[in-house]
Amino acid sequence: MVAVGRVGRVLRCSSRRWRASIVLPLLLVLVFVVVLCVPVTAAASLSTEELDLVTQVNAYREANNLAPLLVSVTLSDSAARHSSDMGRYGFFGHTTQQSDYFPIGSAPWDRMRLCGYPQAAMGENIAAGAALSTGSAVFERWRASPTHDDIMLSPSFKVVGVSRGYVAGSPYGYYWTADFGGYVDATAYPPGGMSTTSSTSTTVAAPSTTTTMRSLTTTTTARPPASTTTTTAQSAATTTLPPAVSPAPGTTPTTISWVSQPPVPTVSPFSDVPTTHLFYGSICTLHAEGVMTGFGDGLFRPDDFVRRAQMAKILVLAQGSSLRELEPPSRATFSDVPPGGGDYPFIFVEQAAEWGIVEGRPDGSFAPYEHVTRAQLALMVVRAGGSHLAAPPTDYHHGLLDVPPFAAEAVRIATYNGLLSGTTVHAFDPYSFATRGQVAKVVWALVVILGMSGAWN
Repeated sequence: MVAVGRVGRVLRCSSRRWRASIVLPLLLVLVFVVVLCVPVTAAASLSTEELDLVTQVNAYREANNLAPLLVSVTLSDSAARHSSDMGRYGFFGHTTQQSDYFPIGSAPWDRMRLCGYPQAAMGENIAAGAALSTGSAVFERWRASPTHDDIMLSPSFKVVGVSRGYVAGSPYGYYWTADFGGYVDATAYPPGGMSTTSSTSTTVAAPSTTTTMRSLTTTTTARPPASTTTTTAQSAATTTLPPAVSPAPGTTPTTISWVSQPPVPTVSPFSDVPTTHLFYGSICTLHAEGVMTGFGDGLFRPDDFVRRAQMAKILVLAQGSSLRELEPPSRATFSDVPPGGGDYPFIFVEQAAEWGIVEGRPDGSFAPYEHVTRAQLALMVVRAGGSHLAAPPTDYHHGLLDVPPFAAEAVRIATYNGLLSGTTVHAFDPYSFATRGQVAKVVWALVVILGMSGAWN
């Protein structure tokens, strides 16, 4: 549900930090150890509309002196599965909310890797709506959006996988996914090299309950100011949402794009975080940046809960700061985080408080060693993102039904910007504790947004 930054812009980091062009925006099925993609249909045989989209993208690239893209069967399988899931389970976004193929919370690169695509530059554009039934309509919509346009014109990409799915009775009918990759895998072929079919590549049976098809607006959300990210998405309402929280017809943006993940090591730096781990990429990149490190025994402990003082430190470091740059104040803000107790957690808690990332309790305490709940995580990460996060439109609703009032706006902003998602399609589980793995995923998404807006030091 995110579109972040622009292709070709670079996170300018120290020599320890990765220097990779970010491809843009908008981002494992533990069935049970490894899931291999078997095509939903014959993904190698593009439908007429899918081929038309690829043809127009390639003509557009060639007009801009870029090499045309090959079609990857592997990426088409990944795309087909995501289009199928969005339609069948009534959501619209890059993060998997419910799936027949992938674990909840999977990002685009997670899905691509599970389907056998190697680690490389990755990006994704999606679209949905009755008005977007043709490849031409989708191409024009993406070309009119700077974030999607950047993905289509990224020189980092060499292959693409495309799927147009149709789900009868679903909120939007047609669901498009285009997965882009920077590596020419063994399944890649020239777009004209295989036959096409006149049918859609993915058709899923109607769900047990149906909803009248919405006619979506033919315009997309306006691009936010340069000081914010370029997120343009909100998740679609599902067929089971109460009318009171369903977005009004014609108000939901119909396209979003996703930033690529930078290269991650093929060998895990932690013995308890295998390369197949859901949060492997986020953990590795934050470890390389020095934002989240492991323990002396070589473990990361992704399932451990995060404490409030630890969260303060992580979010301060996520701003690009280092310990040497921080100057602790002479007096303590909170009664239970005194000075003189070492650099951690005093300096980081004080800095986080000064920046407005964390707040104390009415009695003047901070409770530094209490675990962070998911609702608190939403509040902290949204404060850390500040004006660099895109403000959701007033009619946006994430479809989560258990968000407490004190965290409602933070969860709206966090889900709209792709920082957080529900534990299921309709549940946020606000009072459960956040794990180190979950925090790594959320904070990495924040670092990408900050980097694209120039806020990463």
